[in-house]
Amino acid sequence: MIAKIPNIIVSILKKELKINRSPQHDKKILVLVVSTAGHGGTEKISILVGNYLALNAYKIHMIFLDASGSYKDLIHPSITIHDLACNPIELNLIHNLRKIKRLGGLLKVIQPDTIFSNGYYCNCLSVIARRKYLPKVRLVIRETNLTVTKCKKKGIRGLLVLQAMKYLYPHASSFIAPTESVVKDFKKILHKNISRVSVIPNFIDTETIDIQAQKEILDEKFTTLQKPVILSAGRLVDQKDYSTALKAIQKFLKDHGGSYVILGEGPLEAQLRQEAKDLRIQDHVHFLGFKNNPYPYIKSSDIFLMSSWVEGFGIVVLESMYLGIPGVFTDFYPAFRTIVKNEVNGIIVPVGDHKALAENMKKLVTNPKLYKTIHKNAKLCSVDFKIQKIMPQYEKAIFEKA
Repeated sequence: MIAKIPNIIVSILKKELKINRSPQHDKKILVLVVSTAGHGGTEKISILVGNYLALNAYKIHMIFLDASGSYKDLIHPSITIHDLACNPIELNLIHNLRKIKRLGGLLKVIQPDTIFSNGYYCNCLSVIARRKYLPKVRLVIRETNLTVTKCKKKGIRGLLVLQAMKYLYPHASSFIAPTESVVKDFKKILHKNISRVSVIPNFIDTETIDIQAQKEILDEKFTTLQKPVILSAGRLVDQKDYSTALKAIQKFLKDHGGSYVILGEGPLEAQLRQEAKDLRIQDHVHFLGFKNNPYPYIKSSDIFLMSSWVEGFGIVVLESMYLGIPGVFTDFYPAFRTIVKNEVNGIIVPVGDHKALAENMKKLVTNPKLYKTIHKNAKLCSVDFKIQKIMPQYEKAIFEKA
């Protein structure tokens, strides 16, 4: 049982945070619950949503489970940041009850009009905290990934997460997914529908990309690489399937010179470095870590490679397309083909097929006409996902605007 926070403490906190609301208050208050200010697309989307709404007459509070991370520098200065300074994801029951109590206490102090949570762990905490402390406040949850499919591959831990989502998600006011594939994925466990579902695609901030992509790369390790430069970007985790990418690079290098750059950090880095050594391509593979500004690196590469076996909606795919870099992508979800047309604005290959990845990278470097066609069409397609076009849909879904 979670102890109730005394009203006197709530009053003191309100005074400290200076968020007493009056009838004359003309700004709707939105709380975003975010895991970290770190390196994922989920976190980036939450921050961009907050920034956009902060510039459009809303008062925004961001509650981070852990506010550390490079994305913190991207947050608009008008946004109030709250850091719970705790483990951003764990299954320890006692620790989670403490997080719920702290999260619920903050929500009770802030008194938001809407709570927006992103990602399964934050979603589960937010559903419980809202039911306990502010049951009448609207809660919108978002899933960006094929989480059910992923959890089914994670053993007992995955099954526990699935059971939590199955019970808790129907208690949210509304559910946002980037594709119909994500909605279908969740219908495998949610036998009764969440009350309202909105399919809203991911978006890219093209104005920021244009500015950031012009910045000079000071990393000599990158600027002196042998061409062609093939680049991947994303966390070094299982779902990205970098092992298949490394096998494809080995096969590609047998006929062509070149370099393979990976931008990202994660628990599999040591394993992947060893795999590159085992494949005898370690001199051609460069782990450059996470880059707060990856755009000059993407723009200066020749091919973008994505080898994931599962994704909800790869933001970095749109970003690479906007920068005009021809990409070879695995067919990680059916709706992906509504964005990428094979050999028109990108190349799609089966998941886990390193030979197909290698052959199609070779096709790009040996067929200048195809390369130019994809370079031109990729950018044209990606502009349909500009933040200015997509964010009004988020605003409508979050605040139930007509």
